[in-house]
Amino acid sequence: MKYFVKPTLVLALLAGFAGFLLAFVNSSTKNVIAGMEKEKSKLALAVALPGFTILEEKSFKDEKGEFFYHTAEINENGKTVKGYAFTAEGSGYSGTLRTMVGFDENFVIRGICIMKQSETPGLGARCQEIASKYTFADFITGNAGDDETKPWFEKQFEALSLSKEIKVVKKGDWNESMRDSLVSANEISAISGATVTTTAVRRSIEESFARMKANVEMLPSETIPAVEETNSAEAVQ
Repeated sequence: MKYFVKPTLVLALLAGFAGFLLAFVNSSTKNVIAGMEKEKSKLALAVALPGFTILEEKSFKDEKGEFFYHTAEINENGKTVKGYAFTAEGSGYSGTLRTMVGFDENFVIRGICIMKQSETPGLGARCQEIASKYTFADFITGNAGDDETKPWFEKQFEALSLSKEIKVVKKGDWNESMRDSLVSANEISAISGATVTTTAVRRSIEESFARMKANVEMLPSETIPAVEETNSAEAVQ
């Protein structure tokens, strides 16, 4: 029995030291991580509500927990327009999808920003893909100018209405020529081979918006259409 005492004590000391070290590192980096998350949120707000002045952060509690949102405003054509932003979370194909969503007092989406995703590279991860509008020949000949700075998947949500169901259709990768027809039908085009990711973002936005409307008195109480279940055939990424 005595042969096991020393190794056991050594392992216990090592485990205790490792636990202390992890606790120390966690405590030391907690504020740094919190600061990074705050900065990330600030940048996402600028994308979701471009041109708006962010006023304050507010929150409410419901049966699902605490919900945070921001109020904002912008002067357009001599009129002050109110804006709001919230963070939506949903389960994608490979993990949690977190999206910052900005909209105005008419429930029109001004912008969204994918803040977190762990989807499949080449498929769902393309929700953060920035597509170049220039060809290789343009770069060779020097005809390439300033390129896109925003993911095409995020851009297609702009001008959609939150007061109606946002539908997911399969029309290939979104581009500017598709904007008018999709906006008029309140639709987005699914990422090729990643309908699960596309639907998860759409559903999380609608569900979070419904929570906000049910608890924030400053917003008119309208009935939000029920979110349709994803077709089983679309659930294969």
